[in-house]
Amino acid sequence: MKPATLALWLCVAIALPASAQTLAPSPDPRLDLDRDGIADSLEQVLLERFLPQFRISAGECDVAPALFRPGREPIVEHRDGTIYGQVFPRTPHSTDAGSLIELHFYHLWQKDCGKPSHPLDAEHVSVLVRAGSTEAGLNDWKALYWFASAHQGTLCDKSHAASASKVQAIDSGAVVTISAGKHASYLEPVLCDQGCGADRCDDSSPLQVARVINLGEPGHPLNGSEWTDSQRWLLRQKMNSEFPDEVLAALQAQGSDGVLLTRSLPRGTQQTIKTAGTTANALTAASDATCHALDTSDQHTANALDASAHVVGNALQKAASSTGRFLRSGKSRD
Repeated sequence: MKPATLALWLCVAIALPASAQTLAPSPDPRLDLDRDGIADSLEQVLLERFLPQFRISAGECDVAPALFRPGREPIVEHRDGTIYGQVFPRTPHSTDAGSLIELHFYHLWQKDCGKPSHPLDAEHVSVLVRAGSTEAGLNDWKALYWFASAHQGTLCDKSHAASASKVQAIDSGAVVTISAGKHASYLEPVLCDQGCGADRCDDSSPLQVARVINLGEPGHPLNGSEWTDSQRWLLRQKMNSEFPDEVLAALQAQGSDGVLLTRSLPRGTQQTIKTAGTTANALTAASDATCHALDTSDQHTANALDASAHVVGNALQKAASSTGRFLRSGKSRD
């Protein structure tokens, strides 16, 4: 190509409008694949902004929350600290201005190591956030209330909620302690020892979150998360709002102080269960110790009998040898 022709070609190329260039298409910021009325892009930035500061208690048997393979059944790919999210709109009360959105953060495990243990464990934390509208900037979204699931739906239920100001998490994620093995979530570690679920929250350390993945909505899963509907765990049942009207009314009446237990049980019920559990654990430990002692005793007895038999055998052998020598000596004298 001649220099003049090359120069002309470059001038034409530079003058081409940007629309004529071949570029990868940018994601549509209005895309709403889970069909909940909130753009997927907004869902992701809210999940990342309000991601809780999870802390894992010492002695955790299952390493970290897991990443699951795409598909209909929950199969663990890696135990690498993946957190799954869900974002959906809430209808504001007549006294509430603006837009309300509820976020769920699921820490999903390969197994529960409690007594009894079981495969797969789905636990979560939720937050209710508000802004003037869904078109508001990211910094305009503020957390109102936080919820932490702890043995939800059982007699040992210690699930609780608190105002965002109470847990110092209005503009960011709350600090959440996860009990070792059982994976109950606590906004305040002191609550860990007050239930009957045999929780331990000692010497916790920060979880290094690998990624936050949007699950989408029931019936419209995102990112290969069809396994949310699997009957092998109770994840699907936990994808509903944790802030029904009665809980919101109680939180508003309580104000910014205190923590609200979202399920009330007869007075003393959990203490009775905890005492029974402690007694059962003590009996199990005593049984194990007794079995160990009996095993040790049996071994000692067997060792003693073996030693005794060895001594008796040696004595009999010596006696037989002595008798043989005596009889032989008598024959020689005859």
